[in-house]
Amino acid sequence: MKSRTSFYNAGVGKNLLRRFWPVWAAYLALLLVDFVFHLPQQLAEAARTASPYGRTSFEVLVLQNAVDQIHIIVIAAVLSAMAAYSYLYTNRACGMMNALPIRRETMFGTAFLTGLAPLLLAQVLAVGLTALTCLEYKLPFVYLLRWLGLVAMATVAFYGFAVFCAVLTGNILVLPAVYVVLNLTAVVAEACIQAVLGAMRYGYADVGIRLGALSPIAFVFRRGFGVYTGADGRAVVTGAGTLGTYCAAGLVLSALALLIYRRRHMECATDVVAVPILKPVFQYCMAFGTAFVLPVVVAEMLRFDTDLRGLPLTLLLLLLILLGAFLGWTVAEMLMQKSLKVFFRNWKGLAVVCAVLLLIVGAAEFDLFGYERRVPAPDTVESVSLNRCELQEPENVAAAVALHQSLVDHKRLYDGESNGFGVSIEYVLKNGKRLNRNYVLPYDPEGKIALNGDLQSFQDLTNSREAIRWRVTPKLPVEERYVSDAQLYYSYMNEDGYLVDGHVRLSPEQAVELYQNGILPDAAESTVALNYVTDGQPGSLTLSNVHFNMNLEEDPLTPRYYQDNYRYDYLWFNLYLESAHTMQWLRENTALADQICSEAELIAAEQQARGASVPAA
Repeated sequence: MKSRTSFYNAGVGKNLLRRFWPVWAAYLALLLVDFVFHLPQQLAEAARTASPYGRTSFEVLVLQNAVDQIHIIVIAAVLSAMAAYSYLYTNRACGMMNALPIRRETMFGTAFLTGLAPLLLAQVLAVGLTALTCLEYKLPFVYLLRWLGLVAMATVAFYGFAVFCAVLTGNILVLPAVYVVLNLTAVVAEACIQAVLGAMRYGYADVGIRLGALSPIAFVFRRGFGVYTGADGRAVVTGAGTLGTYCAAGLVLSALALLIYRRRHMECATDVVAVPILKPVFQYCMAFGTAFVLPVVVAEMLRFDTDLRGLPLTLLLLLLILLGAFLGWTVAEMLMQKSLKVFFRNWKGLAVVCAVLLLIVGAAEFDLFGYERRVPAPDTVESVSLNRCELQEPENVAAAVALHQSLVDHKRLYDGESNGFGVSIEYVLKNGKRLNRNYVLPYDPEGKIALNGDLQSFQDLTNSREAIRWRVTPKLPVEERYVSDAQLYYSYMNEDGYLVDGHVRLSPEQAVELYQNGILPDAAESTVALNYVTDGQPGSLTLSNVHFNMNLEEDPLTPRYYQDNYRYDYLWFNLYLESAHTMQWLRENTALADQICSEAELIAAEQQARGASVPAA
């Protein structure tokens, strides 16, 4: 009779469990502390808190603890893989294990299940004990099942990735390093490349990290997962779909690990890279990675700041990039050869790396792909935001495009400027795409105007009727039910001759009345909500000592963390003496009639009072 193929050997599994049981026992202890002891205290506190939302707070607490537990799973998974596959990293243990009459598939499956099963079993035990210790709170068991599902998916995801890393190397100390580096590669690479190339490209706008989901550890620790109460009263876990994708990826990587394990050279124990075909890949990745990481590390460690701009700055960055490539290439060679005498080996590969880096830097500096020169045609633009002030009228869009073209034409004046006024331009194109650019315009020391009037053009455009209308129109309607806070802040001189701040709180009814009868009419006359950056006093308008602030919330009586898709906004305006409708309302409805004056008069009065208080010599 043909023997049955087995993927698990009980003797080997028992041996691994006997040697490394403290790893899994420590993980179980952490779970028990968190769920069996800590969670009941949280539930008791929630039960004592009188809240109309108590019906879902228990579910939120349970799932939030599950999400927090994923941070521990990230570490427990790699420790478990290190224990299960520890025999791969010493020649003696590797030779002994492979001398056994056991198929490689059986050895891999035994180690895989021996490392994974205790983690899952610990989670099941924690769920059972939690159910017993929380009987008095009558927790629906579905809450705990949802918790178990989340942590089980996370365990499969990160353990599968750790096993994949385990078969790539023959050094147990390199395994956690590979695990962390590969988990963070997408985020670190994108951030460093953006930082280096962004310093070379004029008008570069940081669009943030777009590949965060490709770095699971970064996604977990940057709060990619969270729990909130949905509109139906149920707890909603953000990032659950991504976690499911990670789980599937963990299974796929586990299958790839098996394929690599079947062809792995077991005599590669203690080698940094245990798969020969991956050695050149490792070396090239080290060279390119270090090339872009080194300039960022140097800048952060030395708080590097320089007045260099344009080509000199590019040459400095190029020097650091080439130095980083050399260090990465050399260190990788040392690790693989286990020798320090590698400086003249495989220099042709390093030359190829340097040539590619030169092409990349040259393309960025000389704008071979037209990034710096790209200005969209006005008829292709749906809307444009200048420092988050949205414009849609055709004449304003055309003016914004003209301003952008002027900024591009004046690259030599502005490139590398760090001290000045920042101008952010964001286009929403009719094809659905977005285009972002950031510039810094220098100030003329005397007139506070950009050297060629671009800053004045920016100011004029952001004070157009459409821009003012945008600033006085919040996301929520200005109605009493949405007003959570409204105040008038003002400055006045106290008895000691110092300027101090005061405030007058408005009721929701007063705030709405002031907005409708004061702010809106003045906005139509362009005497409120103005945006001035080139001088202190806007033309013929006189800045007063009063400004208006109003906060709007979708449901002011409900805490934000209990609301799904919570909406809020605020209005904040400097008021001018020429804001006739607003000033009239203030004099008729508040006690500020005698306090209102120009800010310049107030400052002059303070200076006079302080000067009079100084005794003559």
